[in-house]
Amino acid sequence: MVAALPGLPDDRAKSGDPIAGLPVQEGWRPSAENPCLSFGQLRPLASWNDPCVLKWEGRYVMYLTSSLMIPGRPPVQPFRAVSDDGLRWTLEPKTPLIEPGKDASDFDLQSVETPSVVFFKGQFHLYYTGVKQGLSGPMAIGHATSEDGIHWTKDPSNPVLRPTGNPNDFNGIHVAEPGAVVRGGAIYLYHASVGLRPGGAPPVRRVIALAKSADASRFEAPKVVLEQGDLYPAKLGFDGYSTPSAAIRDGRVHLFYDVGYFDPHAEHKWT
Repeated sequence: MVAALPGLPDDRAKSGDPIAGLPVQEGWRPSAENPCLSFGQLRPLASWNDPCVLKWEGRYVMYLTSSLMIPGRPPVQPFRAVSDDGLRWTLEPKTPLIEPGKDASDFDLQSVETPSVVFFKGQFHLYYTGVKQGLSGPMAIGHATSEDGIHWTKDPSNPVLRPTGNPNDFNGIHVAEPGAVVRGGAIYLYHASVGLRPGGAPPVRRVIALAKSADASRFEAPKVVLEQGDLYPAKLGFDGYSTPSAAIRDGRVHLFYDVGYFDPHAEHKWT
């Protein structure tokens, strides 16, 4: 039997829509005060996205992004918000934390997206997706450091992870959406990697890869650690996993991620 997800009409489930049939993990409940940040809140026309939250010195600190001028359009840049209760937020500072690149050859010329921040060896480290031009073009992962979590300096060796350029590699087209965690004296940088799918249905294969670093800047060669299986098969339109976020609890890494779905006939083909 196919069960409808909350918020989706029953006729989608009855039609055999594979998204409507996805199982929902128990134990989660939305806050009655949602959304905690609305469109246009804290900044005119702000389209808040990509949250990464730390608990720091008794407060919650959220790194998040917004389009700077027109909602949904580049440039996208990261901001910092703080809260005492995780529900009511204030921008500190009110300006973006990191600027896109300036030179036409810069990997992050268009946008700085999906921030992931950790505290490691006495500094804050921010990893981000650098978008050069258009979401279909190559993406790479950049790195910046800060003493206070507010003022940031880009790593001179950026990008710290980049696609190979061979579309048939698992990381040939995109290396993006970092989810960093500190473990065993090293940075574990989980990230989405995209390459062409043999057979082309769906067109690409999205996997979660892991790269490790002892100094937060130089990374070992990434390896695939999570890829789609029978639960989300390609034959139903699923193209893999993206947007990993990692946390450590009781010595185990817990990984949260999106499931990508491709419909060639839809207005927005990828969701």
